Amino acid sequence: MKQEVKDEINKVIDEASQKFGYNETDTKTKSLSDILKEIVPCILDNSDEESRNLFYNMLRCTPIIITENQMSEEIYKEIYDKQIGKVNEHIIEEEENLGEYSKKIAPAAYVSEPIINSNMKVDGKKSFIYVEKLSGYKEDAIETLGTDINIAYLIHELGHAWNAEKDEYKMTEDGKLIRRVGTSKFISSFKKDEVTGKYIKSLEEYSGLYLEEAINTECEEQAMARFLNIDRNDLDEFYKQKLTKSTYQGSMSGIARALLERTDQETILKWRQAGDSIIVENIEERMQQTDYWNKLKKQTSYENKRFIFEKTKKDRIQDFFKEYEQDFFPDTSKFTPMNKIDNVLSQLYNFKAIQYQFDIMGNDNERENYNEIMTSILSEGYVLINQTRDIISKENEKYSIGDIAEITKNKSITQINNITQETKKGIKSKDKEDPIFGR
Repeated sequence: MKQEVKDEINKVIDEASQKFGYNETDTKTKSLSDILKEIVPCILDNSDEESRNLFYNMLRCTPIIITENQMSEEIYKEIYDKQIGKVNEHIIEEEENLGEYSKKIAPAAYVSEPIINSNMKVDGKKSFIYVEKLSGYKEDAIETLGTDINIAYLIHELGHAWNAEKDEYKMTEDGKLIRRVGTSKFISSFKKDEVTGKYIKSLEEYSGLYLEEAINTECEEQAMARFLNIDRNDLDEFYKQKLTKSTYQGSMSGIARALLERTDQETILKWRQAGDSIIVENIEERMQQTDYWNKLKKQTSYENKRFIFEKTKKDRIQDFFKEYEQDFFPDTSKFTPMNKIDNVLSQLYNFKAIQYQFDIMGNDNERENYNEIMTSILSEGYVLINQTRDIISKENEKYSIGDIAEITKNKSITQINNITQETKKGIKSKDKEDPIFGR
């Protein structure tokens, strides 16, 4: 990273530190300000100016609170009241049902609320990040990290906040609130209570939540490897020895890593920051050209996976599958490919929640059932991603820069312009008969 960018980062951190008191934060060995100066360059590595500016805006407006280990509901409420206060007193929120995802207070979180005026228009937002200290973790973690702040969690939550900075809240013309955090989107509606005059807010639908968590975890791991100055392949061992791995690490972050590395990381990360699905349209078009996608659209059930589920005898596990029926056996007719990836990640997240109920060590049949189910879920994501990679690779082979340079040799300006336009149309106009690229 260039020195001028490092200077730019330090200047913004100094501003935020003075505003929020990061130099006085009660931590071991280093202040929060010092920690931010170490980790922010690792987060912003290779980011362009537009992306960095979004991060700076977030850092200036989103205070970070370091808490003691084991966040309680009382402490959370105290922090929330201080940082958010009594906004939207004319709105009553129904409890949101996000499955396993929303069943407990997390050890770290990015929290925000829209400021909605009396005319039900969004006037802005209030937000904060909280992160627990490392007390209670493996003792040498603090020595290795040089602080008792949970660096991994801090990087993770900064990632969510950064990718929510652009247009986090919007009110549609028909009065629905859309909240966007990275790839995740939550749509809520309002109904006026004629007795109290207040508006009751209800969550109607959400999407992209698990994709956001998986990509954010993958980006967290990239930043952690830079921060620790270790090879990415050694990072898993570091987490095992020093920290407690999150639910998103392993199979979920692995799929996100494959998605980024095998398709187009720059495009997907831009989409994550902006929330505009048009940005990933080309990637999704390639996904829709795969054999997997064509089979998925014709498929009415997942007989093989259901058969594996039904082999499991324990009532609690059967109850779990019944509860998540729509998750594991969804109607894919209205899915986009990114919806499907998100659905796979949702299955992985929820399936991990009952891992302990399989006797993996002591019962061969249960271990086999568990492995079969996990393999079945993972294959749904990896097959789609790998087939997409193959299509992109073949496309690049057909239209490499060298080829384009060769065919434009000794051509007139008009001919070059015609070739350029034809190239922009892509292989769809060149290879209509090719079954790999055909519609």
